[in-house]
Amino acid sequence: MKIDTMRKLDYNLGPACCKFLLFFRLFSRGGISLNRIQLRKEPKHILVIKFFGMGSILLASPALRQLKSKYKSVRITIFTLFPNLELCKMLDSIDSVICLDISSLSIFLKSFTKSIFDIRRRKFDVIINLEFLTNFSALVTLLVTLFAKPKIIVGFTSPFKWRNSVHNLNVCFDHSRHITKIFAKTVSSLSQEAFQPSFEHEKAALRKKMDSEYMKKLFRTNNELADCNFFICVNISAGELSLQRRWPKEYFAQVVNELIQREEYKDAWIITQATPN
Repeated sequence: MKIDTMRKLDYNLGPACCKFLLFFRLFSRGGISLNRIQLRKEPKHILVIKFFGMGSILLASPALRQLKSKYKSVRITIFTLFPNLELCKMLDSIDSVICLDISSLSIFLKSFTKSIFDIRRRKFDVIINLEFLTNFSALVTLLVTLFAKPKIIVGFTSPFKWRNSVHNLNVCFDHSRHITKIFAKTVSSLSQEAFQPSFEHEKAALRKKMDSEYMKKLFRTNNELADCNFFICVNISAGELSLQRRWPKEYFAQVVNELIQREEYKDAWIITQATPN
């Protein structure tokens, strides 16, 4: 499915489905409010929901690592889209991955049903919804908690009152702060401990698991790299997730030309990589 199709479905069908499931969840608990549920012991298994944005998952990794530092025996599982699988496998902040395949509507429905049953079977203690106010992530949360043992559910505050009822820990999404700090604040709402995110572990993990065969081929076909001190990589993002953030190709060319002209980069090798649709 195309991202635009998913957004339309999320906007038009999401609220009605979520409100219906909210009623059933409240009914199944005899009218007991989710807000009365508190974390009374150290969690053993945490589910993180983050579908869109491979970069966002990377930026959330220090916050997830903080949870593993706080709760020594906890396992963190992420529910995400299939294209994010390889990145998630590289990060030691994530123990296991449940992937959703959206390549077509029929495949999506089959994958979604299987994933929901898998999540319900694992019986997570805590659910952390890191999506930015999508109705679909709220729908997932409601489906995996319906008629199940009450859980701690963390998510972002919404202007819609019904959506805030999905969570029992609502975190304000502060648009003035970098998303890394917002993810850290979300985790801190659960652990009650503030921290400063660091990406040193993530850098080391990416370097360790980079495509060595690609680098070997690059060196074989470019003899001048033997005298190169460092690389500059320019990622030309052409994905359809955020079309408003796309740059015209002339802008990328201008950036590369500016880098070439700088004295401090005269010995650098500049690699451009296009991210496909």
